[in-house]
Amino acid sequence: VPSMGFLLLLGVPFLHVELTAGGLDTLPPDLESRQAYEILEEEFPAFTASVVPLVIVFEEGQDPFSESLSTEIGEMCEGVATVEGVIRVEHPLCNPSLFESDFDQWPESIRIEWMTTVSDSVAMITVPIEYPSGSDEAEQLIKDVRIFTSSSEEEVLVGSWTSYEVDMKDHLRERIPGALAFVLLVTMVLVWFQVHSVLVPIKAVFMNILSITASFGLIVVVFQDGFLAGPLNFTPQPLDLMVPPLVFGIAFGLSMDYEVLMLSRIHESWLETGDNTRAVSEGLQASGRLITGAAAIMIAVFSGFIFADVMIIKSIGFALAVAVFVDATIVRAIVVPSAMRLMGRANWWSPSFSSARKDKGDS
Repeated sequence: VPSMGFLLLLGVPFLHVELTAGGLDTLPPDLESRQAYEILEEEFPAFTASVVPLVIVFEEGQDPFSESLSTEIGEMCEGVATVEGVIRVEHPLCNPSLFESDFDQWPESIRIEWMTTVSDSVAMITVPIEYPSGSDEAEQLIKDVRIFTSSSEEEVLVGSWTSYEVDMKDHLRERIPGALAFVLLVTMVLVWFQVHSVLVPIKAVFMNILSITASFGLIVVVFQDGFLAGPLNFTPQPLDLMVPPLVFGIAFGLSMDYEVLMLSRIHESWLETGDNTRAVSEGLQASGRLITGAAAIMIAVFSGFIFADVMIIKSIGFALAVAVFVDATIVRAIVVPSAMRLMGRANWWSPSFSSARKDKGDS
């Protein structure tokens, strides 16, 4: 119980995790390109401002010079201009009065803007904003802008790097629960086929989640809160969007590999002796050295990534090294054997049809 509590405590910092799609801050502070950018940012604050392109997709055969089209787009432009952080929204399509005269009579600057931003199929309206790309304010601005673009009768797409971040976060938030459920369910089914037990697969998945939880908490403490920012030469910042899914997939696979190896030895001893305590002891003794050796190799490999210059590689390497270390030491050496001994013969309980099937196969 103390070991499980310790691992859960290590995972607590992940509750305040922040995610981002990355940026120049992912590079080392002493890199020339980053230093140049930071000087420009400090001397010229407007340099950090970004733009949001609005792409209007015309219907097939639709006339870009249609006054009704301009009226519809003009209403959308007026709405977007009211969003906090938007500097201005200017484009010929936002000005329906222009279409009361011929194109040749338009001011030259407006005609040039039209020819460089409008084609037969799309038009682009560039909206300058006050906030740098990827900031929380910019993300909220994108959400507010999409309220007006989605209500327009025309198809209007909101671009920019910040839009990509918003879409990726929404995509992960939507897909991750289903993906997790699939991975956990399939894992439990496969382990059940191996040991014909109800509790052991559930326990196996829970133990793997414990080691990953500890790893997730520590990468937040180190890379987001900046606990080792000096020695590892990086700037504390939100985690990259891809780090948690990648770490979970790799760490869960490795942890389950060690779990299956240990369970195989424990199950074999259980079938031979029928003594749960002895089976756990013999299984741990038979697989412990192999698991420790394999884990040491993986930790050495992942630790090499920690010294990379790019933040995402550094954080993934650290998280995987921690996950494997915790899994091979605290989880496999202490938590798993203790839990299996406490559960006793209940470890190997299974429904009657499972036992009958197993006996038939043995015969």
